[in-house]
Amino acid sequence: MKNDKIVVKKAHESEFPISLYLDSKLNNLSIGDYFDLILPFVVGDLIAKENVNFMRKIFDSFPASLTNGLGFECRLDVPESSRNDFFISIGCSTLERKNFLDYLERKLPENFRRLKEWKNIYRFARCWYDPTSSFYDKILGFWFEFDAPPVTAKYVPNIFIIARDPSVSTDISMYDWFTKDVFRLLKGREMSRSVKKNFKKSIENLPDDTSIHAIGLMLNRSADVRICIKRIKTNQIKDYVDSINLPLGDECIFTLLEEIKKRVNRFVLQISVDGKGISPYLGVECSFEPTLFHKEERWKSFLEYLVRKKLCTPSKFYSLLRFLGITYNNKM
Repeated sequence: MKNDKIVVKKAHESEFPISLYLDSKLNNLSIGDYFDLILPFVVGDLIAKENVNFMRKIFDSFPASLTNGLGFECRLDVPESSRNDFFISIGCSTLERKNFLDYLERKLPENFRRLKEWKNIYRFARCWYDPTSSFYDKILGFWFEFDAPPVTAKYVPNIFIIARDPSVSTDISMYDWFTKDVFRLLKGREMSRSVKKNFKKSIENLPDDTSIHAIGLMLNRSADVRICIKRIKTNQIKDYVDSINLPLGDECIFTLLEEIKKRVNRFVLQISVDGKGISPYLGVECSFEPTLFHKEERWKSFLEYLVRKKLCTPSKFYSLLRFLGITYNNKM
């Protein structure tokens, strides 16, 4: 698995994203061809049957050579969940940028092409390919995240940008490339003063030794920006939440995190920002360092703990352990 993680959104919710590495040499395949390989392992418990056709339609729209990974999320704490977020990653090498730009110019399906959001994505891709742009060397890659079933326009993804660590993570000027350029290109408008103010507060109050892992542009959600903070410790989360005046209605998540930190050693905090403030949504991704992918032996005991806490159903526990998210690079 790539970036294996549990996502604890609130004390009573949990999700599990599963990722796959792809062999970019198989140029004649679509991402949908890889998706079909894993379906026997995941349909039912992990991917809702009613989402399969829509997910395959999206995956079939992208060539496998465009990406090195795909994945999906599922709710763990309910027997049958109709919701699956799923994502496609894009790398930052010169060749990967060129391939992505060529795809947008020549092969993007018409039902994508006519949407203003994809026109904005094309403008962003052109600038990202230009070595003189303000964010050419600031972005290490990104992933598209789609909703199944769709929340709004079904072909409109959210975009999560993997940011290069700035020299001073709490200096808001280090993110001008995002607030002034990337936001405008992808959202089709300038960042409002109120969003910029709340984004600034989120950055300037970052705890010591933490930094931004990714910044999400929410193109089909109500919030404008999602901020993903890496290298954060559980004892820093509550103080940070208080410092940015995040209005959590239920603080039992902090008790839960104190238990969880005995079982995992990597946390990524997610917060959402818009013009009204910082939303009461709080996400905490939990996983392990170093990343050992399918060789990681600690997932079983952690998932057993989640089952005991009723944050994971027994059937999903067994389904997750049955599917390790491995693909092989030998010839098919």
